[in-house]
Amino acid sequence: MATKTAGTLATSTLTAIQWFPGTTSAADLATVAQGIYIDGGFGAPDGLSDGRGNRPGQIMGEAFSTNGLLYVPGRRGPLIVYPGDWVANDGFGNVFLIPQRALPKTLTASVTLANASNIVTSATDIRTYGWQVGTHVTSSHTPANSVIGTIGPDGKSFTLVTINANQAPTASNATGSATETMTAGTFTHS
Repeated sequence: MATKTAGTLATSTLTAIQWFPGTTSAADLATVAQGIYIDGGFGAPDGLSDGRGNRPGQIMGEAFSTNGLLYVPGRRGPLIVYPGDWVANDGFGNVFLIPQRALPKTLTASVTLANASNIVTSATDIRTYGWQVGTHVTSSHTPANSVIGTIGPDGKSFTLVTINANQAPTASNATGSATETMTAGTFTHS
């Protein structure tokens, strides 16, 4: 596996890897880690260091390693990176931990929607794409803010729900019948 370019669906400017225990190469980990810098806001008397001589803008090369812990220098404690999650940096020292559900392995798939129904079907098990409950999905006939609500036992069907301002899911029906390409996630990768 090699590093990839990642970003939101609007822009792709992050250097990223998808982490899996024992299979992500040390070279790829090092490439991403070399782009993670010490964060500011240490609160030391000079306002620029952490009291141990570390200053914002210095590279923290061991911030991410094969143990699946991501250390954001200048912040408290590590973040646990789960298998399938992505770790990225923007080239300016900022680090991003992106959950797998926001950036699945396969971004698009052909699906079939039925008008006024919240059930979507696929010829392939969508779980093999890295799609999961909570993954944001869009297509021509999918209402805004739709996510995968449930996945059928064989992975070839799923329901759509809409997340409203109160974070309460409600059924989300297709606006037409079609077989079309659906995009999953809110981020993209090369």
